[in-house]
Amino acid sequence: MSHAAGQIRFADGDVYHVEYNGTTDIVGGEGIYRTPKELSDHWRIPRKACTCGQPPEVVEYWTTYGEGWLFPAEACRPCGVVIGGDPYEEMSEIEPDWLDSSPWP
Repeated sequence: MSHAAGQIRFADGDVYHVEYNGTTDIVGGEGIYRTPKELSDHWRIPRKACTCGQPPEVVEYWTTYGEGWLFPAEACRPCGVVIGGDPYEEMSEIEPDWLDSSPWP
């Protein structure tokens, strides 16, 4: 199973840590965490769902999977979950300058 660390950035600049499922390359259901430690503590936790009914926010999603890639996605901050995104849509291999420099879990 190929899971990798990643980060998402909201439009206001807030950065959260996520777990990318490289086995399926399906985005959605990952929890979003403020620190690498929180991500590590929740590694391989079952997928989550948005239950608040608020519209999702557009985010930039970066994963270290493979050579690393950046793509658009959506997330719900109140529920702490990535809603969805397609890693093959508008994918870029350029590492963004906003990555949190904290060590990966």
